[in-house]
Amino acid sequence: MNPTLCFSAKAMWSVLGSSVSSLQRRGLAHRGSDPTRKRPDASRCRGRWADFNHAMSADPKQILILGGGFAGVYTARYLEKFLRADEASITLVNRENYWVYQPMLAEVISGSIGLTNVVSPIRRLCPRTNLIMREVEDINLKNQTVTISPGFRPRQLQLKYDHLVIALGTITDFHGMPGMIENAMPFRTLVDAMVLRNHLIHVLEEADVEENPELRRQLLTFVVGGGGFSGVEVMAELNDFVHCVKRNYLRLRKEPHRCVIVQAGDRVLPEMSEALANFAQRILRRRGIEIILNDG
Repeated sequence: MNPTLCFSAKAMWSVLGSSVSSLQRRGLAHRGSDPTRKRPDASRCRGRWADFNHAMSADPKQILILGGGFAGVYTARYLEKFLRADEASITLVNRENYWVYQPMLAEVISGSIGLTNVVSPIRRLCPRTNLIMREVEDINLKNQTVTISPGFRPRQLQLKYDHLVIALGTITDFHGMPGMIENAMPFRTLVDAMVLRNHLIHVLEEADVEENPELRRQLLTFVVGGGGFSGVEVMAELNDFVHCVKRNYLRLRKEPHRCVIVQAGDRVLPEMSEALANFAQRILRRRGIEIILNDG
């Protein structure tokens, strides 16, 4: 069996879940300090795990995790829970030293929650995991090495591994949408949320001093491309933020602003049932948000 195991972020959960469930069924996984629970028979465990103990009697296995999102961080947390320090050494490579709770990222735009409420230090979440804050440049499956970017010193580093977990996530796909990458602002990371918030404030400042009514109308028009979960949440927070903050500008208090969601499909929120999606669509329109459908 090849000692190098590569998991995608999507497949990782099923692998971990089945492994943990198997251990728990056999009574070998740690389940907390329950004094009433009967411990498994030592002789049966010794025979069942003879090969495993022999393999672990040498140096700890090197487990390398690439990516510090949901998949990467929770993989490290589970491995810390079910493997002892002398069984495995866990290393995680991520470009940031914090983990972001993505579902609440849109609230950063409006300031309804603070930055510290959506991030958590990875070292605090995974105290037994060695965190390296670099970018991955190359993966050599044959030699079981990963090359990471240089730091202050202009030299690359190579990390050896016995088992590899690839949980690098995805990138924003602008394929088939000409002009989007040149003119749109992405929304995936904490930095994106802060950049968008600062841009909104800058736009309001410019609109407040703009004498041309047509240019002011353009400055107060906001468009979100995509009507999925992220697009709807971003637009809802953006609309609330502009509506609230605009009152502080003397020349903008009576100026209308325009918010538009452009969706390629026939309804927003395709991830949800049609009834719930239509309900959300009615709420959005009631709040003054325009929705353009079947425009992809």
